[in-house]
Order: sequence, then structure tokens, then C-alpha cells
Amino acid sequence: MKSIRLNKSIRDSIVHNVLQAWDEANPAPKVVDAPSKNKLLDALYQEWRKENQIDTLLSCGMDTSYVNEEMYVYLSVVDKDSGTGIHYDYLTFLDSKGHKQKRIFKKNGVLQCDTSHPVYIEWKKQKDAYTKDSEVLNKHKQKRCDYAADVRAVLDSVNTTKQLLEAWPEIGEYIPSTFRDPSTMQLPAILPKLPTESEE
Repeated sequence: MKSIRLNKSIRDSIVHNVLQAWDEANPAPKVVDAPSKNKLLDALYQEWRKENQIDTLLSCGMDTSYVNEEMYVYLSVVDKDSGTGIHYDYLTFLDSKGHKQKRIFKKNGVLQCDTSHPVYIEWKKQKDAYTKDSEVLNKHKQKRCDYAADVRAVLDSVNTTKQLLEAWPEIGEYIPSTFRDPSTMQLPAILPKLPTESEE
């Protein structure tokens, strides 16, 4: 088999092919969606709205011109046992499209709950699941990076396809076919030389 010198383009193609096969054999783990603090804010706000019978008052014709509206709110979560604050965030009410939105709320108010609140418990459960999945995914990505570095190290230790196949025979199927056997390479067509006046 003829041998050719490995340039950067060929090395990159080999790494790409090897990693593509690695990805097929080692699918990336799935990660659940990260629960945002706005999701917690919305759930607590709906409870506040229900407790204060806002919808009932509105349906009874409450004059909204005297009702305070807020776009920004503090979200406070305290530890049930110690009373220590574990979250205190300045958030914005958002609509379903993610746009800022004013809502009926107490002036410069704070939405607060403790860690025993069912809404917070469910949100924390989702957050912990996301954190756990993210850690697994990060380990997977690191493993892939380490494998790619190992492949690069082998490629950088040789200069030709012949040397590469001698050092790592299994790599053969990942070398682009035209470089495995240079005799199969399609060379560009050469235009015929046009005759000059002296040749006519």
C-alpha cells in the first residue's frame, strides 16, 4: 500500500471520523430541563393571588385603577429550621413569551416561602435532578475530550499513513478512503495546451 504524508486536514478528518464512531457507541446522557427561578416565582405568585382572592375580586368588578401593579419582585426562600435565607433574588415577572409583564401585586413586595413549602420542594427536586444530570453529562464530555486527546497524540507521533497503520492497525477504517490508497485519488483534469501560431 502506498503511503502519504499526514497533513493537518487529513489528521482532522481522521479525528472527526473516530469521534463520530465514538459518539454512536457512547450516546450523550439526557439532561432534564433546568427549572428557572421564574418558574418558582410564578408558582408562588399564583398561590398568593389565590390566597388574596384576586380573581374573585376582579370578577366582582374591582376597580383596577386603584390596584397596584409591579413588574419587579423579590423572591425570598428561607430555611425552615434555621430561618436563614438561602435565596433572595430580584426577579422580573414574565409572560408566556418571556417578555416583561406587570402584574397585580403589593407595592415593592416580597414573595416568600420556606423550604417546607410544597412548591419549593417540587422546584428543588427538579433542580437537583438537573444538577445530577449535568454532572453526568460533564463527565461524559470530559471522557470524550480525553479520548480525542489520545487519538491526537497517536496521530502526532507519526508522519505518514503507513506509519499510522503500523502503530494502530484498527485506525484504518477511519482514514478517508482516498488517503488509504492514494492511487484512487481523483486528480483534477488538465486542460489541453492551446496551440500557438508557431505551432500551427
